[in-house]
Amino acid sequence: MFTPPQVMECKSEEESVALVRQLPTTQASLLDWAVNLMADVVQQEAINKMNSHNIAMVFAPNMTQVTNQPTNQPPPPKSSVSQGVDKDLLHSHFMM
Repeated sequence: MFTPPQVMECKSEEESVALVRQLPTTQASLLDWAVNLMADVVQQEAINKMNSHNIAMVFAPNMTQVTNQPTNQPPPPKSSVSQGVDKDLLHSHFMM
């Protein structure tokens, strides 16, 4: 797994993809499934009102959660990865 600083240092989609390509196969497959699910939801925006911004607001906090964080500590700031989720990223497939 990656350390929070490694994730937080990603400033572009290219850096994020490079980091994702380092994931073990199981985690990479799960992430690919989740990204494809988000893309499928966004494609139905006319019906479900879930555009890329809305889906990012729902998924990003859960997908960037730091484990073993004391409950009395504020959450870490959102990384550019979670802030930058948009339709282009949702529709791109991580080639593993």
